[in-house]
Formats: sequence, structure tokens, C-alpha cells
Amino acid sequence: MKLYYVAYSRKIPMPFIYKLTNKVTCKYYVGKSEQAFCMRWKQLFTCKSNTKISNAIEDSNITDWTFEVLELIDINMTNDILNHVLNREAYWIVKLDSINKGYNVLVDKTRVF
Repeated sequence: MKLYYVAYSRKIPMPFIYKLTNKVTCKYYVGKSEQAFCMRWKQLFTCKSNTKISNAIEDSNITDWTFEVLELIDINMTNDILNHVLNREAYWIVKLDSINKGYNVLVDKTRVF
């Protein structure tokens, strides 16, 4: 609960990097968000698109999935918040190899780690 408290005791959104894991297949998706954790979870399961992660979600039950926060991003560290968040997302995609072992499809090769 400490993580939840830290993120929501702030007056401004705190970006974070998350991992959505299918417990049946052990495949996962790494993403970023500034929304509340529960809102991002709901969006993933209700907004359909023609992507690997959306198709996998559609072919499964909600109980097949776990949602975990990998990193809370301190926006006070940088003036270029968006670029910093994108760099952190790319870092985790590469670190976890979620293109080959999961549902991510692309890492921007220009990102600096």
C-alpha cells in the first residue's frame, strides 16, 4: 500500500512503468501511464485495438492477468518529462525482452538508456 500512497498523495500525476503478465502463458507487456493504476488496468481490458496485447486480452479472462508497477518516475529529475518516460519504458522493454518474450512489438532505437 505504500506505493499507492506515494503515487496518489501528490497533487500532480506520477508517471509509471508497468508490466501486465498473462499467468497462463507467462508472456507480458511493458507500458507506461500517468493514469491511476486502476484506470490503466480498466482501459487495457475495455479498449480494444488490433495489437498483440489487445488480442491476447480478448482471448483470455481478466483473472489470467497480473498488473505490477515496475517503476515510479520522479518527474522532478528532468525538464523533458515525456522523453524521460519514453526512455524508461524502452529500458524496461529491452531489459525484460518483452518483444521476444511478450506482447510488445517495437522499441524506438533512438532511446538512450
